[in-house]
Amino acid sequence: MKTRDLINETLVALKSNKARTGLTMLGIIIGIASVITMTAIGNGAKKSVTDSIESIGANLVTVSPGAVRSFGGPQGSRGGAKTLTIEDAEAIASEIDHISAVVKVVNSQQQIIAYGNNTNTSIIGTESSYALARNVEIAEGNFISDQRIEQTDAYLC
Repeated sequence: MKTRDLINETLVALKSNKARTGLTMLGIIIGIASVITMTAIGNGAKKSVTDSIESIGANLVTVSPGAVRSFGGPQGSRGGAKTLTIEDAEAIASEIDHISAVVKVVNSQQQIIAYGNNTNTSIIGTESSYALARNVEIAEGNFISDQRIEQTDAYLC
């Protein structure tokens, strides 16, 4: 058989079975579209996770207080013990080489009420090197500065 004969026979078969041809084409189109969609979703998720990790910093080490353990009792939650001191942070900064910043942080969950709105939010008490260590940019306003901290310390004393 010649190529021309094969093409003619194929076209006749396709025309005589229109429903089967349409359903086959529809199946192929849906299959290809779903593969493309799932690949795009996977790449988007991969990029999102990569961006999240990069925003935290690949060279960031966080030191938190250990859990409270009692003999025979349950282990406390992460960060439940308040065993770290300012002296610990200063020791880490002075005794370990190649550290860009040591940041002291206090986290708290609080209820905020303002202008008739009521919400729970996370409050972070920190210092000026936090922005450098956590790779944070401020959308509006200014980040806390060392000068502001010194003014506040002088006011509190």
